[in-house]
Amino acid sequence: MKTDAIALFVPFRIIVLPLLLILSVPARTQQILKGKVVDGQTQAPIAYAHIFLLQEQRTGVFSNETGHFQIGFEAFSDSDTLVVSQIGYQTAFIPVREAGDQLDVQLEATSYQLSQVTVLSDQALSDLVRRAIEKIPDNYGAEAYTLGGYYQEYTITDDAYTELMEAFVHIQDAAYTSPRQESVIKLEALRKSDDQRNGMVYFQENKSNQIIDLYEDYNHVRARFFHPIGGQGEKQLLKNFDFYNLGEYVENGDTLIRIGFEKAGKKSSDQDRSFSRGEMVICKSDLGITRITRDAANYGIYHESSYQKIAGKYYPQKIVTRLNNLHVGKSEHTHINSRQLFIYGILPPGHADQGELLEKKNNLHQSSLAYDETFWKNNAILQPVPAESVMKMDMERSRSLEEQFRANATRTKGKK
Repeated sequence: MKTDAIALFVPFRIIVLPLLLILSVPARTQQILKGKVVDGQTQAPIAYAHIFLLQEQRTGVFSNETGHFQIGFEAFSDSDTLVVSQIGYQTAFIPVREAGDQLDVQLEATSYQLSQVTVLSDQALSDLVRRAIEKIPDNYGAEAYTLGGYYQEYTITDDAYTELMEAFVHIQDAAYTSPRQESVIKLEALRKSDDQRNGMVYFQENKSNQIIDLYEDYNHVRARFFHPIGGQGEKQLLKNFDFYNLGEYVENGDTLIRIGFEKAGKKSSDQDRSFSRGEMVICKSDLGITRITRDAANYGIYHESSYQKIAGKYYPQKIVTRLNNLHVGKSEHTHINSRQLFIYGILPPGHADQGELLEKKNNLHQSSLAYDETFWKNNAILQPVPAESVMKMDMERSRSLEEQFRANATRTKGKK
């Protein structure tokens, strides 16, 4: 089905496959190893790192948003080696017998910092951002194309998983000539768990479509949505924000510069500065914006959009929005809501007409499609949620996830 797409994430497919097989392994007495994965230079947590055993690769997990993981393995695995990998970092190999019960793993970036960096003034940085924004219509997309995307949403309520939803979509789009140009998104497949959230009426009853919102509003380059304070437009960004150089590095032969930004002015409140703070990564050779992040840590908000160059043009690679420590209304419950859209390839002609058209006011929680168990079981593009074994334990208190997927579909293919 998807092997004919132009693949954007070959490493992504490779690291996911071993984990998909873990569900078929019979349960035995296990040792438990807990740990955390961080960036060796910045000490920042690394989310979604893949942790598995070298000789028994069916045993594997992913780190969560804070870099923490928990993996179980058989006692006879003491002679095995623990492998910790993440795209963009050097893979770590740790003998299990040396790991102990608690393991802190530091990964080193595969790209390297330049030994000599050109010092740029604030005005020069602002000018570089301005020129990168002006190049958006030339750098992104083509006249018309269709992307294949995998969407995942989950909610954690009071430290327990309470909802999981996944979908495959086809996205018809064009060059980013205008920030208001609308895409056409069609739903190819959908599966949903039971909704076990408490006090999440706002999200349950919200009429907007999550995938359309994520692709059109949080696809920062496409929407020219660089910050939430002072308006969306690039003129406000260049006029009201300070820029600072976070360093340069080389990746795949390109020199990339990290530029931080935040709302300027002594009168800006701490809240304004926190919500408007972000980082932009620009390729110096063609002025392509490869990544934009906004992280208001004090308020539990994180947005990220990243882009990859294919045949001289940039296309979305991953779009993420995450709300942590979220309190809704008068509810005493605390929620983490994570929404992610992974673009797995550029689809050939003919795929644009496939699927059910998504409407902006069509919330996925009120939508349903036939559930094709074979489609999901054999799909190599799936992205496991962090701490998948914990998620299954939390979500399967009353019935299995497969039973929930079947019950929340219009019908199940192959079932009477």
